[in-house]
Amino acid sequence: MRKCYKRLQETLAFKLYTRINPRFYPLVFPHSHNMNPKREVTRGSFRSFQLMNSSLPKMASFLTDLVKPYVEKLINGAIRESSYICCFTCIANDFEEEKARLEIESTTVKQRVYDAIRRGEDVQANALFWEKEADKLIQEDTKTKQKCLFGFCPHIIWRYKRGKELTNKKEQMKRLIETGKQLSIELPARLPDVERYSSQHYIPFKSRESKYKELLDAMKDDNNFITGLQGMGGTGKTTLAREVGKELKQSKQFTHVIDTTMSLSPNIRKIQDDIAGPLGLKFGDCSESDRPKKLWKRLTNGEKILLILDDVWGDIDFNEIGIPYSDNHKGCRILVTTRNLLVCNRLRCRLPIAIAVIASSLKGIRHPEEWDRALKSLQTPMHGADDELVKIYKRLKVSYDNMKNENAKRLLLLCSVFREDEEIPTERLTRLGIGGGLFGEDYVSYEDARIQVVISKNKLLDSCLLLEADQSGVKMHDLVRDAAQWIANKEIQTVKLSDKKQKAMVEREANIKYLLCEGNLKDLFSFKLDGSKLEILIVTVLKDEDCHNLKIEVLNSFFENIKGLRVFHLINDDYHPRLALSLLRSVQLMKNIRSLLFTEVDLGDISIFGNLQSLETLDLNYCKIDELPYEITKLEKFRLLNLEYCIIARNDPFEVIKGCSSLEELYFIYSFNTFCREITFPQLKRFFIDSSYWRSKNDLSSRYVSLVARNLDVFLSETTLKYCMQEAEVLGLRRMEGGWRNMMPEIVPMDHGMNDLVKLSLSSISQLQCLIDTKHTESLVSKVFSKLVVLELEGMDNLEELFKGPLSFDSLNSLENLSIEDCKHLKILFECNINLCNLKSLSLVRCPMLISIFQLSTACSLMLLERLEIYDCEGLEYIIDERKWQESRSKIVDDNDNKSHGSMFQKLKVLSIKKCPRIELILPFHSPHDLPALESITIGSCNKLKYIFGKYVKLGSLINMKLDGLPNMIDIFPECYGVHERSSSISGYASKPQTQSGPIKRNIFSWTNVYCCGKKYGHKLRSNTSTEISLVSQDQQQDNLMDTCDKSIPSPKLSSSPVPNLLPLVHPHSHNPLHLKPP
Repeated sequence: MRKCYKRLQETLAFKLYTRINPRFYPLVFPHSHNMNPKREVTRGSFRSFQLMNSSLPKMASFLTDLVKPYVEKLINGAIRESSYICCFTCIANDFEEEKARLEIESTTVKQRVYDAIRRGEDVQANALFWEKEADKLIQEDTKTKQKCLFGFCPHIIWRYKRGKELTNKKEQMKRLIETGKQLSIELPARLPDVERYSSQHYIPFKSRESKYKELLDAMKDDNNFITGLQGMGGTGKTTLAREVGKELKQSKQFTHVIDTTMSLSPNIRKIQDDIAGPLGLKFGDCSESDRPKKLWKRLTNGEKILLILDDVWGDIDFNEIGIPYSDNHKGCRILVTTRNLLVCNRLRCRLPIAIAVIASSLKGIRHPEEWDRALKSLQTPMHGADDELVKIYKRLKVSYDNMKNENAKRLLLLCSVFREDEEIPTERLTRLGIGGGLFGEDYVSYEDARIQVVISKNKLLDSCLLLEADQSGVKMHDLVRDAAQWIANKEIQTVKLSDKKQKAMVEREANIKYLLCEGNLKDLFSFKLDGSKLEILIVTVLKDEDCHNLKIEVLNSFFENIKGLRVFHLINDDYHPRLALSLLRSVQLMKNIRSLLFTEVDLGDISIFGNLQSLETLDLNYCKIDELPYEITKLEKFRLLNLEYCIIARNDPFEVIKGCSSLEELYFIYSFNTFCREITFPQLKRFFIDSSYWRSKNDLSSRYVSLVARNLDVFLSETTLKYCMQEAEVLGLRRMEGGWRNMMPEIVPMDHGMNDLVKLSLSSISQLQCLIDTKHTESLVSKVFSKLVVLELEGMDNLEELFKGPLSFDSLNSLENLSIEDCKHLKILFECNINLCNLKSLSLVRCPMLISIFQLSTACSLMLLERLEIYDCEGLEYIIDERKWQESRSKIVDDNDNKSHGSMFQKLKVLSIKKCPRIELILPFHSPHDLPALESITIGSCNKLKYIFGKYVKLGSLINMKLDGLPNMIDIFPECYGVHERSSSISGYASKPQTQSGPIKRNIFSWTNVYCCGKKYGHKLRSNTSTEISLVSQDQQQDNLMDTCDKSIPSPKLSSSPVPNLLPLVHPHSHNPLHLKPP
């Protein structure tokens, strides 16, 4: 490009100077064309010539200097403009090189965006704009060229315009590459506020409408800084406040509506975090004294913010939290819900929860004796609580007494030991319930106990005694929690260790079975507790500056009084740093312990756990240990081990795990260390092993193995690999040791079928040539992968086909998502006929040797396919194999005549085919009713493509179509098929039969926008009336185009597009067709 440009510059410079300078040559050089060299020169004339000759060089120099900058500017401009024509090939090549660099940078940016989204962070708008601009430039096509004089000469005007455009866009790409390297991607994600709450349980009774409106009007009044909502516990104050808050936010009365629970003993730090989260405020390393200042500053920046302070029991210290007062609130307003009449005036609203509970418990009971018993229970006098609360508690006790499921009763009492408004995972209830003996001593297995927990949980949900929470967990209304503790008659206690009165009251109790302690370790160890009957102890350690950087030894005296303890659960609520504890001596006193659970604790040496012969559950979450001790292999009752996000300093933990013969369940999540290489574990009833930090919390699989982290070099041993392939529900592998060429029959016997797998992800396993090989099997395999829902393959270098040999037609009938990427030797996807009746998404990326995808019978089974995406498959010739399609075509026509064949791809919504240069036809359909749900078509860089569909197809749902880089495209479908349809079934699509032999005008499209690009001649597209719409040639001027438009509709505007000369064929703001004459 540079050499070409330099030669062009020299040529133009020579020609321009010889045009300008010769006017001075006759005065200086006697032999110029304006002087006769043979003319006689007289003395006078010679003297005059001498004078003139002496002054002319100065004049010429002056004029040359004067003209020089303009000449240079003219030369450079001429060179630049002419280079667009003369150097077009070099410009296109330079553009492609720059585009390749931009594609690399775009891939990096998209990966960073994807990672930010996975981390739950927001993405900056400039990053999304960068992606959009980069995608526009990457989609540019430089291969399409226009010629004139019947194709013998290049089109000069087109080359000039296109060359200039590519040059400008190349500079734009350079700027994008530079900005992409310095691009900031993520923003701290703002947590949702009241809009996250569902309104399905809110019942707008007419009797409550006035209260709702009264509260709404009060909040709209700017003169009210604090508004109070008071009522008995369970009357629906919280729900009403949230509904009003949602209404105020939707009507834009407030920018943010944030709710937080105060409770009887407010946790100031949690309240501050609840408020700061939706505002996007991060405290970072702020000290305790600076946190309220930072929050106050954010709340008083002028935004209209509504704070809902729920369940307020007494006075609120706004200064301690960081909430502004009325004299300087600057748009921040407060709504308080409370039971206390002294806090605000009484206000009753919504159906009381107590009434709802009783209604649920007596629902369906017809015998009057049952109702009489409930009435007498309500009339029985009770003591130990305020009279107002006793009325509610008695109503809740009616529901409790009417439950016939004893496990559900015990589970309700267990839930009440957790903190107010805490969301309790079902698995946590299972582990505590088993340790606490809720299911007796002779339960069969952990799985059986888990089933009992789920049954009991559902019973309590149906009785309105528990509320649903995220991740299949539960939570308790604070009134139900108080009632359950009251029903337990002081056997369940919660104590704030910093509250001396609470602490003294609990110390006097001798019958405590379940205890929750909140506070620091100093107050915990000084707790004089009579724990002779204590079974479950939950300790939540709050922020304690005195314990930082210190290893605290638990005193023997603490455990001496609780020797009968069955469950010990220690939670470090101050997550950073980990709480360092030493349990070497004291833990030996817990001879009856069944479950040990630790969260965010540095335990160091835990070898002493091997002496706890009754231990069934060891749960370490975000903990740090020296090593997994070999001593636990001697525990005969040891059933569950959880190592989740743990740091294990020494040795391979799987060397110990494989020796735990009694182990039933193993959870090992992101706890690998450098000693982990070959993984072996015993046969288990439930296992969850994941090398990724971003664990899918929604995955409820009971047998899960995923070793796909790229920074981890671990693999399953041969025995464990075979076991997992036969038993796992989710299996993800990046490495397999061994020379296996297939999974079946070389790893797994053919008769097993791997029928438990729900998801299979394989990556970078080079030795596999296929998944299943049945060529040498004597009889047809009945079924394989019968439960498989997701199949993902990536970087399988030697994979040639998925299945070799015949398979049962229904082998993959549960498959919903199939994704194959970077399998460079994959030649055949489905050689045999397979029933893919549940397949919803198919994605193929960079499979250069793949020739065809579906057989006809397989394609006919794709009744639920919604997305078909194929990218960069250089060898792809057929999506539905036309070679066998032609053989079956006569049979299909007969089927259509008999109306026995349904439409194909009935659910397909997205069709995207890019960079498949050998494909000539996308889908060869045989019915106009195929693709009834298709909404989007994107086809690009398919050089040989002639038609999209092999036959006329009615696309009634199409919204967007984008065609780009299709130099040989003729039409949407072959014209001959349109004529066939006209003669056979035209009455179904037009009011009158038409007999002309010209192009058929039919109701094909009823979409919004269609974009086509990169075609010299117009594509003949049909509109939703008898009007032919064609893409205008790129050489046709816009003025001529506008003259051909129908006068009855607004003139369309040619909007800018990421691809040059892109023209919308249907006016985006009109439902009328745009009538264009064919070019």
